[in-house]
Amino acid sequence: EHGGRYIRVPAARCAAAGRLRFDWRDVLRALAAAGLSSVMVEGGGHVINSLLDPACHGLVDSVIVTIAPTWLGQGGVVVSPDRVKDGQGCPVPAARLSNVSWHPLGEDVVLCGRLHG
Repeated sequence: EHGGRYIRVPAARCAAAGRLRFDWRDVLRALAAAGLSSVMVEGGGHVINSLLDPACHGLVDSVIVTIAPTWLGQGGVVVSPDRVKDGQGCPVPAARLSNVSWHPLGEDVVLCGRLHG
């Protein structure tokens, strides 16, 4: 037997796109309240960027990213969180991975690593 249940999470309308967006902190808080302590999030560049955004610092323990032979950057898949500056205007170092492993999978490669806290 299979089943599921709905979990209500507040949403906010994105001014630029006019669509509803969820705050990852609200989503993960609701899942934790439902007894879940570990989740896998699957998505593309936009999802990856949103989870690596400094506003979500501390929410992500590890990443597993499949990298396909497509163009990255402008005109392609953009996977690069915005740079953050500290109170003095100096750039904060980008998120770094530890325990990194790479796994070839056909034409793709899978990157696995843990985020430094």
